[in-house]
Amino acid sequence: MLFGISMMANLKIKQDIIRYKKIKALCKGVVLHLGASDNGHDYDLHNFIKQDFEVYSVDLKNADYNFDLNKDKWDINKKFDTVIAPEIIEHINNPYMFIKNCVKLLNKGGRLVLSTPNATSLIYLKNPGWCVNYQGNSYEGDFGHLHTFTNKMLKFLMEKNKINVEGLEYLNGYMKNPFGYFECRGRTARKRI
Repeated sequence: MLFGISMMANLKIKQDIIRYKKIKALCKGVVLHLGASDNGHDYDLHNFIKQDFEVYSVDLKNADYNFDLNKDKWDINKKFDTVIAPEIIEHINNPYMFIKNCVKLLNKGGRLVLSTPNATSLIYLKNPGWCVNYQGNSYEGDFGHLHTFTNKMLKFLMEKNKINVEGLEYLNGYMKNPFGYFECRGRTARKRI
């Protein structure tokens, strides 16, 4: 059994590397990484992108900008060429306002890169509680998902915020399952000016 756990850990690392490379390939210029705390896989992604880009971070603590992404107004007086939000939007109270705030931080021709689990994936069907926030706000100890999204839902939110969607992609985030638990990844959009 120990071998199985080790094998799953190695598989997760390989999955993260694939995800990191896809996100990094979509970055340009100065990057703002939302949800980049000083631990976990988002910290690893942050350092991976930092190898080739100037990167700033936002999180509740231990970041370049420390605040709750659920706030209506964000206290950042800088513009960025790329804003990345990997697996954040499903934890946000108001996804429309979240995207609106992201757009405000983009330079002309800037790029917003979102990734989120796919609402129609088997993981949600197998674990329906995964997308139900039953203990209040996700940032108060329950890190469950407040929302689920499909490609069409994300595209709708982007277009409502006047963002031109350049691409939508599914990446199999759970390769250990032969039936494939798919997640929506690599949401790219460019600000319309």
